[in-house]
This record gives sequence, C-alpha cells and structure tokens, in this order.
Amino acid sequence: VGLLGAILMCGIVALFIGFITLRLKEDYLAIATIGIAEVIRLVLKNESWLTNSVWGLKHIPPPLYSPIQKGISGFLSANPDTSVAVKALISKSYNWFYLGLVLGIVAILYWVSERSIRSPWGRVLRAIREDETVVSAAGKNVFRFKMQSFVLGAMIMGMAGSLYAHYAMFIDANSFEPLYGTFLVWVMLIAGGSGNSKGAILGAFIIWGIWAGTDFMSGYLALSAIRVASLRIITIAILLELVLLLRPSGLLGEEKFVSKMMGKK
Repeated sequence: VGLLGAILMCGIVALFIGFITLRLKEDYLAIATIGIAEVIRLVLKNESWLTNSVWGLKHIPPPLYSPIQKGISGFLSANPDTSVAVKALISKSYNWFYLGLVLGIVAILYWVSERSIRSPWGRVLRAIREDETVVSAAGKNVFRFKMQSFVLGAMIMGMAGSLYAHYAMFIDANSFEPLYGTFLVWVMLIAGGSGNSKGAILGAFIIWGIWAGTDFMSGYLALSAIRVASLRIITIAILLELVLLLRPSGLLGEEKFVSKMMGKK
C-alpha cells in the first residue's frame, strides 16, 4: 500500500510541477525543478504533523516482514538441531527476499524502459531532446510528451524512495538532501551514460560502490569521519572529471538504434 501510495503521490505532485516548469528551456527548467524540490523538502522538514519534523518517520514496516519472520521462527523451532551456520543463513532470509524483490522491480523497469526507448513514443522523446522546434513543426504536442515523461520518471523515483524507506524502516527530509537526492543520481547517470539504461545501472553500482567503500578507508588511513566524508566527495568529483574529459558520453554511452527498414529494397 505504501509503495502504491508513493507512486501515486509523486505522479500527482509531478503533474502540478510540470504544468509550471515544463515550458521552460533547458537550464531554466533544471534550476526551477531543483528549487521547487528544495522548497518541498524544507516544508516537509518543518511540518511536524505530516513528517514528524526533524525526527522523521520511524518503524516503517518492511513488506511481508511479519509472515516471513514467523515462518523463519517456526522452522527454527521445529528443527532445533539445525547447525549454527544454517541458522545464521535462514535468519537473514528476509534480507535475501528484499534483495530479490528490489532486483525483480529493477528488471521489470529495465524491460519497460528498453521497450519504451524503441517505441514510437521513445523516438519522439529523443527527437524532442535534439530539437523540439522541429518536432513541434511535425505536428507533435511537445508539451504533452514532456509531461508524460516527467510524470513517469517521478513515479519511478517515488517507487525507489518507498523501497528505500521500507528497507531503512526510517525516513526524514534530510534523507533527500541535494547531495543525495540530486547530485549523486546525476553523477551516476553521467558516469554510466545518459540515455542508456545499462549505463544508468553501471553508474549506480560504481558511484555507490565508491560512496560506501570509502567508509572502510578510515581504518586504513587513520582519518576521522569528517575527513573520510570529504575524501569521498573528492574521489567522486575526480571520477566525474575523468569521465567528462575522457568519455563525455559516459562509460557506455547512448545506444544508437537503426530502423529495420534500413537496407531493405
């Protein structure tokens, strides 16, 4: 229910924001949407009746957690002779279930994305990105296509946010500061390859691997937590610069699609 509610709410909010901003061009659109997102975050941060203010929402139940945990407890009670290693593995069954759930959703979204890119709808969106004036001259409603894409993207982000909240069992406005909710996602896309679903996934693994991996550096480099956080950002910034200099289109780049009619007589 929470997942569906997040998807629906993000779609509705995106619809209203889209009517305000989608007629803007390029840089102005980016600035406007980032500004509106920050205003919404700060409002939610200070509305205690809605989000419990800076203390956030706690004890968010993961999906199907209770029945799975009851099943695990029942199995272990019925099999007291189970080895310690097997017990440890079974006790983490819910983590494996949640990993499978997330991977399944990612696989479905990847399939839908690939189908959409190759569809007439996806071709119109790519044409709008290149030159929306030409697309408008061809009789296409540019605003409508941009709105559809904007709302769909917001709904996917709402789904991702809901999965994160259920996993962490806690969420607050600070969970989506610009550094996490905007900058990191942008770097993931740039590093992997904008316009390429495989590149987006690869970029997410690489950037988050660096982000999480630097936590272990404090034990080897004798650095404080503050310095490790600074080193993490510096490392990602250097990687971003290298990608922009050496691979401007990203590690994988955008795939080029050629019509099947090409070459046929």
